[in-house]
Parts: sequence; structure tokens; C-alpha cells
Amino acid sequence: MEFTGWCSICLDIKAKGTKKATLCSGPDLFEQVIQATAHLPINNYLCCGAEGTAAALAEKCSEWGNKNIVGHNSAQFKDFTEEDYKAIAKQINTAETTMLYAGLGPPKQIYFSYEISKFTKAQFIIPIGAAFDFHTDKVKKAPKWIQKCGIEWFYRLCQEPKRPDKRYLTVVPFFIWYNFIGIFQKN
Repeated sequence: MEFTGWCSICLDIKAKGTKKATLCSGPDLFEQVIQATAHLPINNYLCCGAEGTAAALAEKCSEWGNKNIVGHNSAQFKDFTEEDYKAIAKQINTAETTMLYAGLGPPKQIYFSYEISKFTKAQFIIPIGAAFDFHTDKVKKAPKWIQKCGIEWFYRLCQEPKRPDKRYLTVVPFFIWYNFIGIFQKN
């Protein structure tokens, strides 16, 4: 299985001399894993925030040949209590889930993954970013040339100008700055 994709991290690594660096985005990883494991006894469970999106993604997985979607949950964008995590985990455990995919957007999906891991028996919990929205055509993915330039985040910002949060306003400028100065640092 070959993963492809680019971002500014990959461009930074290449600028420092690594020739074969590639990076795979969450949506690319999700699609390739779902397709590659279609014939294996792996039970997949989908958790996302928008109502109906997980069900639409389960259909997409079926189109890719993977019928092993054992459940899905629209884990609404809210603050979860321990009881909420236990209730969702019960559904996940009842479905004998092997791989749980969380598409709640960062940083919420990271926190969700950590907290749900305390109550679920899933062997893998994978936060996959915008995969749910991309694969259900709710959000348009950036053209390949934009991905290769490492500015997919800017494309998404233009597509959803009301979406920016603290992450875009605080993390992205530092990320760009540190990548820029990293190019000129000697190893």
C-alpha cells in the first residue's frame, strides 16, 4: 500500500535533503485503509459530529467494497460527560469494533479519541480530520497542486471563511515560521 500526499512538513523535510519523503492526510489514509482491508475481518466504526454524515460515509465505504462498517454515531459537537463516553463506548463495544474512526475536527477528535479509549475495546482509534466531509462531498478537497505546495490549509480557509478558530489564528503562523527558519538551519 503506497500512501501519497503532501503538506508543508513534507516540503520542509525535502528542503533539508530527504528525497523520498511523503505524507498521507487523514482522508487519504482512511480511504486506502478501508479499501485495503475490505476482505479482512476488521470491524470499522465511524464517529463524527454532523448528523447523517457517518451514515453517508458508511455507504461510501460500501462503494469501495468494504462491507465491514459495523456502526456509526453522530457524536454531536458538544462537551461530552463521562456518561456520554460510556454510552458511545457501549455501542462501539457491542459492535465488536476493531477500528474506530473519529472525524470531529481537531483538537476535539484528539480529546475524544483519548477519552473514549478509556471505555472501549477497539484495537485502533484513528482521528481522521476532514475525511468524513471530503468523502461525503460536504467539503471540496484542494486540487493536487495546492496540496503539493503545502497550502491546503489556506485553500480550506478560503472555502470555509467562517470556520477559522484559534488553531488557524495561533498555530498556523507559528507552523509557517518554524518551517521557514527550519529550512535554513543546519542539521
